Amino acid sequence: MNDQKPLVAVQGLQVFFRNGDTREEVLRGIDLAVYPGETLGIVGESGCGKTLTALALGGLLPPTAEAYCQSFCWQLETGPVEMKNFRQESFARLRGKELAYIFQDPGTALNPVMTCGSQICEVLVRHGMLRGKAVRDAALEWLDRVGLPEPERIFRSYPHELSGGQKQRVMIASALCSGPRLLIADEPTTSLDTTVQRHILDLLKNLKNELGLSALFISHDLDIIGEMADRVLVMQEGKIVEGKPVCELFNAPTHPYTRSLLTSRPSLPTSSGELMPFSPGRQAAAPSVLLQVEGLCAGFRIRPRSMFRQATWLQALDGVSFDVCPGETLGIVGESGSGKSTLARVLLGLVPAQTGKMVFQGKEIAGADPSEWQKLRKGLQIIFQDPFTALNPRQRVGEALIEPLMVHQNQFGRAEHEERVLGLLKKVGLSDKFLNRYPHELSGGQRQRVSIARALVLQPRVLVCDEPVTALDVSIQAMVLDLLKNLQQELGLAYLFISHDLATVAYMSERIIVMKAGKIIESGNTRTILARPEHPYTRELLAAVPGRYSES
Repeated sequence: MNDQKPLVAVQGLQVFFRNGDTREEVLRGIDLAVYPGETLGIVGESGCGKTLTALALGGLLPPTAEAYCQSFCWQLETGPVEMKNFRQESFARLRGKELAYIFQDPGTALNPVMTCGSQICEVLVRHGMLRGKAVRDAALEWLDRVGLPEPERIFRSYPHELSGGQKQRVMIASALCSGPRLLIADEPTTSLDTTVQRHILDLLKNLKNELGLSALFISHDLDIIGEMADRVLVMQEGKIVEGKPVCELFNAPTHPYTRSLLTSRPSLPTSSGELMPFSPGRQAAAPSVLLQVEGLCAGFRIRPRSMFRQATWLQALDGVSFDVCPGETLGIVGESGSGKSTLARVLLGLVPAQTGKMVFQGKEIAGADPSEWQKLRKGLQIIFQDPFTALNPRQRVGEALIEPLMVHQNQFGRAEHEERVLGLLKKVGLSDKFLNRYPHELSGGQRQRVSIARALVLQPRVLVCDEPVTALDVSIQAMVLDLLKNLQQELGLAYLFISHDLATVAYMSERIIVMKAGKIIESGNTRTILARPEHPYTRELLAAVPGRYSES
C-alpha cells in the first residue's frame, strides 16, 4: 500500500487555540497519511485531538484555532493540491465529492428546520449528481440502504421526530450519497444498537470494496476499530504515540498507553455464563423494592402532514413490567426504536403514561402533577443519550452543575455547592479548568462526563442511565463505570442502565430485560441470558456484536 501515493498526507500538523492573549497547543506535530482503498483508524481518550485532526483535514477547524504544518497534500484526480496555507476556498471544492464527514453528534449536524429527505436531496443537487424525480428516488434508496424502516416516513420527518440511532443513520446516508473518495467517520455508530451497527459497518465495508473508498475511522470502540481498520494510530495529549498495522498493534502493543486501552474494555459472558476478569463480582440486591413498574403503556400520536389524512398512533410501550431494588442495576437492551428511551422518559415524568402503575418508594407516581414531579426528580435523575442537547448552551459547566443544588438544596451555601461540584468533576475525570467552559468548547466525551456529574450531584435514589458512556473512550468509560459502581455501593443507588453495548450492560447489571417493539421479550439473570439466550431476537443481538480482534 505504501507504494501508492497517499490520497491525503499531512506532516507536522500543529493546532493552537487562542484564549485572549494566550495560546494553547492541542495538536503537537501530527504525521498522517491515508492511502487509496485504506481504512485508517484513530483511537485515544476524549480530548486527545482525534476529532480536531479530522476537522483539520477538511478545513473545518473553529475560528479560534490556528493551524500550521510542514506539508499538507491532497491527491485529486486532476493531480496533487497543496493545502498548507489552509485556505477555505481550496477546501470548499474538496468537501462533498472528495471528502465527506459522518460527525459524532447527529443532533447538531442535521438541520432542525429541514426534513431528513430534503437534506439528502440538497447534497445530491448541490454536487450536480441528479435532477428532478431521480433526486427523491435516490434519497429514498439511501434511507433504505442504511437500514431505516419506512423510508417514505423518514423522508418526510424532521430530525427531532427521530430517535438518536435514526438520526445517525440519516447523517450517514447524507454523507455517502455524494460518493466521496475519502470518508471521515467520527464515531459513526455511537448511537446505534448492535443490529443496526452491524448493518452500517457491513455497508461501509461493502462501499469501500465497491468504490475503492478510503476512510479515516475514529472510534473509542476497539472492537470496531479492530474489525474496520487496516492501520491504527493511537493518540494521547495531541500526539501520535503509536501507529502500526491493526494486526501488529492489537496483538503486540508496545506503548504503555496502548496496552492500557486494550485492557480497559469490558467483556461479554462466555458460553458457561462466566464473565471475564474485568467484571466485578455480583452483589445481591436488597430485598425491598425501590421502584415498581406494572403493565406500563405509552405511545405517541403522529399527526399527518396532510389535512386529508388521519392521525396514527404509535405504541411505544406495551405492557412493560419490572421492579428495581436499592443497590441493584437493571440492564435494558434492544434495538433503536424498541422503546428503551421512551421507558426512561416515562419513568421521569417527561412522557405521560397511557396506562399502568409506577410506584417509587411506596408512592404511586404515574399520575403525579408537575409540582409533585418537581420534588420527585431529586430522587429520580437521568443521564441522557445526547449530552449536547441535554446541556444548556448558554450555561458554563460550573453554572450547569450548581443549578440543581440551588433548586433542590437551598439550605446550603454557594461555597458548599462549589466544593461538591469540584469533587464530582474530579471523580468523572475533569479538572477545575472546565468550570468556565461552555458545552460547545468541550469534546463529545467531555460533554458526556459533565452530564453524568450533573445527574449525580443531587445523589438520587434511582438513576436512569440512557447510553451514559456511549461517547466516552474506553479508558474513561471504565473509570466512569467504576465510579457508578462505587457510588452505588456508597449510597445504595439503583440504576436502570440502557445501552446497546452488551458488554457494558454485562459489566454493570445483575438482571437484564430485552425489549423489542415496546415489549419485554426476555428477562432474567444477565450472565445467563447473554451466555445462553432463549429468544431468537436476543441471539440476533449477540450475533451482531463486533468480534474481538484477537478472536478474528
